[in-house]
Amino acid sequence: MGEQGEGCIIRGVVLVNRVPGNFHISAHSQSHSFQPGKLNLSHSVGKMTFGRPLSASMLRLLPTDVIAAYDALAGTVHVASGSNTSLEHYLKVR
Repeated sequence: MGEQGEGCIIRGVVLVNRVPGNFHISAHSQSHSFQPGKLNLSHSVGKMTFGRPLSASMLRLLPTDVIAAYDALAGTVHVASGSNTSLEHYLKVR
């Protein structure tokens, strides 16, 4: 995706009420000027879950389709196909 060591790591927790909505992650900086034509938003997702954390033993008790959806983007890589490319992910959280 990029040179070794390039890029950033995003970690965090978002506490919201359980209502329909969306959230966005985008590249902005108060201290850097980006050249949009050279901005590459390729990324990998290590983990992205919703709800309280579940241990492996708790996950084993859930139906297969729920387990698959719990961390659906885990371990995925998303490569931008060109300059000024926006990568979007749509998930249905129940």
